[in-house]
Amino acid sequence: LCECCYGQCSQDGSNECPLDGSHFEEEDVGLLDFTADDLLRRQVKCWNEGSGCQYATTASGIVRHFQLECEHHSVRCPKCSASVLSRDVRTHLRSTSCNTSTPLASESQVPLAHVEEAASLTSFKDALERQAGEITAYLNPIAVDIHTHGDRLNELFHGMNTLKETLRQEVEFLSGQMHDEMASSQAELVECFAACRDSVNTSLRTMEKILNDNLSGTRDDLLQMAASIEEVKTELKESVQKTLEPFTNLLPRRELQVAQCEFFVKGVKSLQDRVMKYGLAEYDGEKVYLRGYCMSLGVWLEGSGPVLLHVRYILHKGIMDDVVQWPFVHKI
Repeated sequence: LCECCYGQCSQDGSNECPLDGSHFEEEDVGLLDFTADDLLRRQVKCWNEGSGCQYATTASGIVRHFQLECEHHSVRCPKCSASVLSRDVRTHLRSTSCNTSTPLASESQVPLAHVEEAASLTSFKDALERQAGEITAYLNPIAVDIHTHGDRLNELFHGMNTLKETLRQEVEFLSGQMHDEMASSQAELVECFAACRDSVNTSLRTMEKILNDNLSGTRDDLLQMAASIEEVKTELKESVQKTLEPFTNLLPRRELQVAQCEFFVKGVKSLQDRVMKYGLAEYDGEKVYLRGYCMSLGVWLEGSGPVLLHVRYILHKGIMDDVVQWPFVHKI
């Protein structure tokens, strides 16, 4: 409601809405300040709602609809001055009820409702024209600003194009300069590499000749030293054998006459896998001496279901074979 209508609703203290008759309290009232643009954008119903028109549009377009589009709008017949709906004017003019001899009503005979309606339309038109003037005055600076911004944007675009062209020329110049510098550097590197390669090849040939000469003399010296070393080794071996000969028979009697030993079976998981796959798996440990006999102890497994574990031994040629009893009759 506008302030005028709201004041009329509160005159008698009833605080009733004039549209639906609902009672309201003062604290339920909210005062809002609408600009002309907001009011013109609000949805309103056609003024001919009482005649059956259900059309709704913005306030800025309701006048056009009311005057030109609404079929429920009443107009005066140009022949008989009767009030006829816009949609029925053609039918009325062809009907017998349209009496052309009926005198036109004078201004004093025009219904009061039509006079009030015309006055309301005139007032609304004046208000609409004032609002249009205000909107135009508000939009003119915007149009000027838009034109100014357009000129500024054109200047920016021109500056950007100029900068782009300058950068393109600069990049082309730098690319050409870098290409020339790289070509010159590459030529210098090729020349330097060729000179270094020749110098290295010359140095390598010189060193190779020196090494070959030195190696020839060193090889002769080494051959002589090797012959002397072999003679010394032979003499030392004979001397050591003579020195250790008294202890040769003593060591087997003490260290090689042990009656028991421990050995470890390695790779048990691998043995299990082989016996399950092939039905047989063997393991032989390192050589040991038991009671003077040289042998290697081990195990062998057999079976595809229940696996049987057996101990095995292999006799080897040993240093005490001349003093032990043969054939082998011991139990293990």
